[in-house]
Amino acid sequence: MRVFLGVLLVGITFGIAQPANAGSREDGLAAYNRGDYSSAFGLLLQIAAGGDVTAQRDVGLMYANGEGTERDIGQAARWLREAASQGDGDSANLLGFLYEYDLGTGLDTVEQVEAEGKWYGMAGESVDPSGPPTLKRYIRAANSGLVSAEEATGFLYLTGDPSIPPNYVEAQKWLRLAADHGNTRAEQILADMYEHGKGVAPSMTEAVKWLEKLAAQGDPVIQVKLGFIYLLGKGIPKNSDEALRWFRLAAAQDDPDAEDLLGVMYEKGLAVKQDNFQAAQWYKKAAEHGDQDAKSDLAKLYASDPKVKSEVEDNSAVR
Repeated sequence: MRVFLGVLLVGITFGIAQPANAGSREDGLAAYNRGDYSSAFGLLLQIAAGGDVTAQRDVGLMYANGEGTERDIGQAARWLREAASQGDGDSANLLGFLYEYDLGTGLDTVEQVEAEGKWYGMAGESVDPSGPPTLKRYIRAANSGLVSAEEATGFLYLTGDPSIPPNYVEAQKWLRLAADHGNTRAEQILADMYEHGKGVAPSMTEAVKWLEKLAAQGDPVIQVKLGFIYLLGKGIPKNSDEALRWFRLAAAQDDPDAEDLLGVMYEKGLAVKQDNFQAAQWYKKAAEHGDQDAKSDLAKLYASDPKVKSEVEDNSAVR
């Protein structure tokens, strides 16, 4: 979408002349390019409903990327199908990618392969259902502005396949592009690349940068991992305050690992005043959520401080 919209703005549409309502489209494109996706979506949707092929493709991409509207792959496919049925090859390629990459189309395997072959065929792309994905198709979809295709292109470059050797420079380029466009899977892959030195020099500073982007979106598993990195100082300076912050955010979502680790922080007095009662409360909560480590931690704490066991039991009885 981003590439197409930028091109459309100067009046070039891959050989398709702009119709008489180009002014209205230009308003939509101008809104898009200044980041007003909601207004852009509304304007382009009106034009698409009138049968304009390029606007139909643009609306399909905005649905697929969740720009100016809720992400809806079904609606994305609908509008791309409209454009492809009028002979737009790039829309057909995008549809083929959606079916190949299984982005919520809801088809069984046979139907998916048939649909993939149909739309890629209309796009002029050869498809071997039993063969590896074709990088050319992925890049074409990515250059059309489909964010998930940017991530898929980067991942294919990262892993390679029998016909494509790994290319870590290209992998990082496409994954960064997808991550900058908010693709969480690309963010996870980049974090893993930097943490483990996959195709890049290991850098926990870079890994933490991408993990923080993910954690800020509310994933409790990532929040716990990030807090643990800060707690141990794994490749970065130790920061118990940051560890505490991320553990609290994850514990607010009833994550048992976070609850157990908060118990450890209270028992050890890390970034908080040492407090066996608070430690026991967190261990107990984590144990109730099924954490086996917390059950062991609670038993050990009770054994070393019998008084706290009575306090916790009394507090539970009052409630």
